[in-house]
Amino acid sequence: MSGASALPLSGDLLTRAAPWRRALTLAIVLVGFAACAPAGGPVLALSTCGAAGVVLGRWVGRPSPRGEARWRVLNTSALVVCVLAAFAKVPLLVVGAGLVGWLQVHRAWTGAQARDDRSALLLALLQALLGCIVSVSMVLAPLFLALVLLGPLALALCHLGIEAEGARARRLRPVAGERTATSSLWVLGPGSLLLTLAFFVGLPRLDAAGHLSTDEAERVTGFGEDVDIGDLGALLESDEPVMRVRVFDAQERPWTGPLYLRGAALDAFDGRRWTSTVGRGGRWEPPGASPAAQLRQEFLLEPVAENVVFGMQEVVRIRGTGRRLSRDANGTLRYRGEPERLQYTAWSVLPSSDTARLSAARPDPRRAARSVAEREAADAGVWTRLPADLDPRVPALARQAAAAAGPDAGAWQQAVAIAAFLQREYSYSLEAPDLPGGGAPPDPLAWFLFESRTGHCEYFATALAVMLRSLDIPARVVNGFLGGELNPLGGWILVRQRDAHSWVEVNLGPQGWVVVDATPAGGAAVTVASTWTQAGDWLTQRWQGVVLEYGLDDQLSGLARVGQALALPGGAGASTLALPEVGGLVVVGLAVGLVAALVRGALAWLSRPPGPRPAPRGPVERLHDRAWAYVRRRGWNPPLALPPVEAAVWVRQRVGPLAEPLVQLAWLRYRVRYGGDLDRDLLAAAEAAWQSLRRGGLPRAAERGRLAAGPASGPGTD
Repeated sequence: MSGASALPLSGDLLTRAAPWRRALTLAIVLVGFAACAPAGGPVLALSTCGAAGVVLGRWVGRPSPRGEARWRVLNTSALVVCVLAAFAKVPLLVVGAGLVGWLQVHRAWTGAQARDDRSALLLALLQALLGCIVSVSMVLAPLFLALVLLGPLALALCHLGIEAEGARARRLRPVAGERTATSSLWVLGPGSLLLTLAFFVGLPRLDAAGHLSTDEAERVTGFGEDVDIGDLGALLESDEPVMRVRVFDAQERPWTGPLYLRGAALDAFDGRRWTSTVGRGGRWEPPGASPAAQLRQEFLLEPVAENVVFGMQEVVRIRGTGRRLSRDANGTLRYRGEPERLQYTAWSVLPSSDTARLSAARPDPRRAARSVAEREAADAGVWTRLPADLDPRVPALARQAAAAAGPDAGAWQQAVAIAAFLQREYSYSLEAPDLPGGGAPPDPLAWFLFESRTGHCEYFATALAVMLRSLDIPARVVNGFLGGELNPLGGWILVRQRDAHSWVEVNLGPQGWVVVDATPAGGAAVTVASTWTQAGDWLTQRWQGVVLEYGLDDQLSGLARVGQALALPGGAGASTLALPEVGGLVVVGLAVGLVAALVRGALAWLSRPPGPRPAPRGPVERLHDRAWAYVRRRGWNPPLALPPVEAAVWVRQRVGPLAEPLVQLAWLRYRVRYGGDLDRDLLAAAEAAWQSLRRGGLPRAAERGRLAAGPASGPGTD
């Protein structure tokens, strides 16, 4: 089949592809709105309304001159609303999401061509990038996958549509051997992926912590200043990840000891709940310690209610939170602001494990105090207070259990004896020790100790702390996490909500606060996750760390590494930036400019008119174009469909002999382009015709003879 005979089939294919292009574009636009929706709040509302507006516009919207005037008013109003919202201190990311959504709605109602669909695809890409900034939901992963898979196909269909529409507008029909609509589509897939990557890497990323939904944070409870016995029970049945942590000893070897990740400590017990009565504390000034005695912990912490910062006791230094930290008299560390995902490094010094020193130590909270608030709490006796209505059987049971340590036993030995007694005489269960008929007992501690004799870690920790206080030994309950799942693939320990744990800290004067755990062993050790679990957790962490949490800090650090790699070796040419952030921002700006130039070039390349590549214009054709530019300036615009000679005759019919040189130039152009004549043989005649046209003084078109202005390219192409 010849090239000419195949062309109608190609046109039919392009016509039949238009509905598929519009449907695919609509699907990708909805993916863009869905990428913003997980942020919740106003972004969710804007995304929902925008998606509904787009669907309605695709269904009933029709472009019209009257509608364009109305949309100009609406667009101006929308822009004014966005500016006012920004001045009203509405988060800029929310304003941006609303503005992009409005542009999508405008396109859906007023655009019916392939170029409009292409613009909608680019706006959907921008929405997906906004979604990565304002949300950390795993829903973004399949949405991005859909965008990557469907985007190149949609761009290809848009490219075909643009060329088909352009061909119809110019009344062109390609011939065999010319550049067809599909001859350059092979670059659309890789090109769109490269543009997506360039947008993602090059666009400056903002801190969106203030716009994240706190739903995830609110699920991880039990670390506030008021905790009922049993609050941790809901966490113990959940597999949701809370943190990923790597722990190294002073020799940078992986830590193999017990992994007690301290969260919130509580000092007051009223018989049903634990509370913290020492306040939030002031700004924390790390005391520091000898690096040789420290454990280094690298945390990736999910949002947690109450903004607790976790670490092994005792934390002496933290780096990388980017937030101001506070420490209360119970040793609980918190950060200011909204709950967010944190990546930080903590250094801790473990209390002494020397049995002889611990046995000889005497309780004295003042000697272990790190601040004025802790000394005041020690003077007030907050760590030895007991409930006013404490069951008298509890102190008696404490004396009975401590007697196993001997008459001369110290505080630590008595604590160990009571913990061993609880582990031996009571059993562990995730079920709360409720009454036989259901419901919580009026005295949960007494019910656990003397009736049910079974419960989870909160009951064991409460029993140990109260029994120690009845012996005048300072003690407090700590809520945190114990153990986890080792992921050798990622090199970290995955800690889930089910690893939540409660234990007791006992004060031993100069030895500080020492961990004593009364919960029976089981589920506390670090286990190795299954292969599938390792792979899934690794992919989740990579997605969150590389895509969702990619921000300006990552851009600057990456640019710093590039700058170091490109830095000149030592000598006069070597230099370092005193303010690397400033240099990084400059490079980011250059990168954004480069991305913009690439996008503009790509769009210009995709917008090239179809058909054969035009041959280089010679001097005769350039004179012909100059003549037509002069004619148009005089107000004469022939119909677009007329070829050059017929267009020149059209002007001559209205102007008279003064336009005869224009007709001569049109015929000279024909002879050079199609008759085989050389430019150099006809150049003198073309210059003479051009000069004659200018000297003749072509009159301006009368008002009644003016037609709608033609395109900048002049009359139709033959």
